[in-house]
Amino acid sequence: MSALVVPQINGRTTYQSYIITRTDSTIHNFDDLRGKIFSFTDPMSNTGYIYPLTLLSSRSETPDNFFDRTIFTYSHDRSIYAVADGVADGAAVDNLILAHAQQRQPELAERLRIIQKSPEYGIPPVVIPNQLSPQKKAQFEQFFLNIHNQADGRLALEALAIERFVKPDLTLYEF
Repeated sequence: MSALVVPQINGRTTYQSYIITRTDSTIHNFDDLRGKIFSFTDPMSNTGYIYPLTLLSSRSETPDNFFDRTIFTYSHDRSIYAVADGVADGAAVDNLILAHAQQRQPELAERLRIIQKSPEYGIPPVVIPNQLSPQKKAQFEQFFLNIHNQADGRLALEALAIERFVKPDLTLYEF
């Protein structure tokens, strides 16, 4: 697979994991989540699972040892609401999804506090198979790079909260 294009959101092609809690909690940093209930989004999520595992690993901890209990919501939105509604004491969520949720429901900003931010990661790109012909690759690339120039394309992108697609900075995906 090869990266073809990447979404641009709010002028950026990066995103972060935010560790969140309720504004009325006594939790002010990641270490304060010890012995608490924590919400992961999905085992395949960089922002909703891998980043908090990295924080735990840097402390020589595991989720089972550090937290009282963990849950998987399989959705950033559900993890946001798990914290806002008091089902979980903290969660790891995608900052772009949190911002979108707060735009839809501004009261969420008053109910939630960000206690930790990850480094910036490259937004997951649109990928294509390496064996795709150069002609097909060029067609797909032109489709995505120009979709924001068409009325229907702008509507589709707006529904996804994407401004446009751009060529990826491949250094964002090196580990």
